[in-house]
Amino acid sequence: MQKYIMWYGLQLKAWCKNTVNWCQLLALVSFLLIVFSIQLPSTDSTVVGLCRYEEEYAEKICNILGESNDMIILRKYDAIEEMSNDILAGKIECGFVFAEDFTKCLESRNIENSITVMERPGMTVGHVVREEFFAAYFQVYAEEILKIAAEEIFVESDMVLEKLLNRYRQYIKSDEVFQIEQITVKNRITDPLQRDEIYPVQGMIGILFFLSAMLRIGEKFSQRKMVVQKALTKRESRIFDALGYAAQNTLPVLLALCVIEISGVSRGFFYEMSKMLVFLIYCYIWVWFVCRYINSAAAHMTWSLAFTIAQGIIHPVFIDMTKYFWGLRYIKYLFPLGIYI
Repeated sequence: MQKYIMWYGLQLKAWCKNTVNWCQLLALVSFLLIVFSIQLPSTDSTVVGLCRYEEEYAEKICNILGESNDMIILRKYDAIEEMSNDILAGKIECGFVFAEDFTKCLESRNIENSITVMERPGMTVGHVVREEFFAAYFQVYAEEILKIAAEEIFVESDMVLEKLLNRYRQYIKSDEVFQIEQITVKNRITDPLQRDEIYPVQGMIGILFFLSAMLRIGEKFSQRKMVVQKALTKRESRIFDALGYAAQNTLPVLLALCVIEISGVSRGFFYEMSKMLVFLIYCYIWVWFVCRYINSAAAHMTWSLAFTIAQGIIHPVFIDMTKYFWGLRYIKYLFPLGIYI
């Protein structure tokens, strides 16, 4: 046992003396910070920005939009530039800017340039929000048209206008004009494995550890780095390699656990630690078994890249593909990352 502890200590010391390893740790932290900063669209609600909302008609539109859909969260801005930056950063889905003379535009029925829509290209949710916004917009605009028409057509416009507006609001709130038949569709997803959960930080950490394990096993094609193993028996060589794998991942594991805790995506410290240790053990066994059938450095690099990409697609790193291909719920456990996330 003392011999094995010494082997582990020597390989850990050798790892720490290598400057390249510390550069890799720094790159790992930087990469994880970039992954964590990615703003993924929320499936629960949509945040919409509003600018120049102080005028009377603008406030009416905002109130109707906020009351008509519980999934839309309104965020008000004083500056267009601030709202534009939040759209680019993915903090809000899209934004609407009212014209400086918005009230005058509606009263004069010159609405051509009264609203400016700001959104990122390729965002489908923004189109849905835009429909909701302009539905509220024309609801307010229709009332203004009724007021102007009542004054032009009727002598006693005040009394008639009140009746027209009451009838108009009744049409808006009821199903007299558009009758909607609602059909409730039961949720067919009853399997707990079909959870809509993604783990970008844990997923990228697992992929990086897997790639590191593949590259370490690939050192068998480098005769210069296998000198020590040649001096040992077959059993001792395997133990030496396993201890080297443990030494190689000691500091990265501690750093990865810290990053997960700091980032706020942890599922519990002890849970994360136990899952990661099981993952690393299974990953080492899996890589060792698979690489027994790879006989060249070129083939090893090709398969390493293929396995890495496959795990990024199959497992819920950025998107849960099991929602679209039910067979992936079981196939993903054939790869090491399926044990971790």
